Amino acid sequence: MGGLGASDCERIGLGLLAQPVNALTSLAFVVAGAWIVHRALGARDGRARLILFGFVVASVGVGSVLYHGPQPAPAQNLHDGTIVIVVAGVGVLELIRARRRFHRDRRGYLLAVAALLLEGVAFTFGRTNSLLCSPGDVVQLHGLWHVLAAVALAAYASAERPRVDTERLQG
Repeated sequence: MGGLGASDCERIGLGLLAQPVNALTSLAFVVAGAWIVHRALGARDGRARLILFGFVVASVGVGSVLYHGPQPAPAQNLHDGTIVIVVAGVGVLELIRARRRFHRDRRGYLLAVAALLLEGVAFTFGRTNSLLCSPGDVVQLHGLWHVLAAVALAAYASAERPRVDTERLQG
């Protein structure tokens, strides 16, 4: 196997979705990003930073769909670049939280950490050279990694935004 997605186990085919499972599970990032933006709209504090973070998370999904789907020439840069931006975004959110002493919701943070640990396992065993790699299977561990990474990012954003303006949400 060569080309885009070759290290992600799933067989690379022809057509709009070269790796259908990995392409479709990439949409979990788009859903997570939209959820983060929606929740951020009701935040009292840090609304703009979380809205931006939500858009960055969604962009990871777009880059990943392109990378595992139609695989146009710039897909590699978009895929890798958006992942770097979201990781940097988490770093920036951590710096802002530390400086402004935002309260962190422990349940959301623990969910993020648990998803991150499981995601590491799925990523490791979802590689092409893994003993668990089965390129033709409908269940792909790299696809599970997409879903778990999206859950981790959404839970992290939720943990960073514990205060909600309930009057605004109800009205």
